[in-house]
Amino acid sequence: MKHLFKLIRVLLISVSIAGCSKTMDDYPSANLRAISAFEFEYYHNSDCNIHILHEGEVDETNRIITISVPTDADLTHLRPTITLSPWTTCSPKTLEAMDFTSPVDYTVTAQSGKIAVYTVHVTTEYIYKNADLFRFYLLDITNDNGEPMYVTNNVYNDGAVINVKVPKGTDISSQHTHLSLSPASMRATLEICESGNDVNYKTFTDGDAVDYRIAPVIFRITAEGGLVNRYKINVTEVEDGNE
Repeated sequence: MKHLFKLIRVLLISVSIAGCSKTMDDYPSANLRAISAFEFEYYHNSDCNIHILHEGEVDETNRIITISVPTDADLTHLRPTITLSPWTTCSPKTLEAMDFTSPVDYTVTAQSGKIAVYTVHVTTEYIYKNADLFRFYLLDITNDNGEPMYVTNNVYNDGAVINVKVPKGTDISSQHTHLSLSPASMRATLEICESGNDVNYKTFTDGDAVDYRIAPVIFRITAEGGLVNRYKINVTEVEDGNE
């Protein structure tokens, strides 16, 4: 009898352990079916005149996504980066080129098979907001490799001062100048004040020759959205290009 009770106990423990050993197939399928982010990344869409990240606004209640791009963007084959909820697929797929000249429907399918349809509207109303000088070049002065002299700035505040030192004897009365703006500063307008008084501005055409004898020369950059940044350039001659 003692052996019988022991055998029954072992069998009950084995059944209990077996009942706790579940696999993913033992759980109900997930019903999650949402788009959490919808973006146009520049490195997937540079051929469509996309130069910065554009993020969509997701209206989860109505399942409508609105995203704005610049007026010169090519909408015919944009490649969106889509972030989905777990265990979810969508059609069309992420990074699949689509024509967004009219609204596009995205069908999101849950693990359970349930679906949700999001409609994506792309507008061409984006306005570039920055007026950032990325690099400043003096094209007439080259290094040992024959490349134009430049100063890497990465300064994005109004009134920034940039000091440039050139070799003694350089003719600073006429230096062809190139301004390289940040990608977020596309379509900004350029003006120059060579008198240093921050008053007498005129249109600057990139590559124009500039007289740097009166310091500072001020470049005024106006963003498409209206933001204004001024960059004060001081060019001085030093022995061998050093202080």
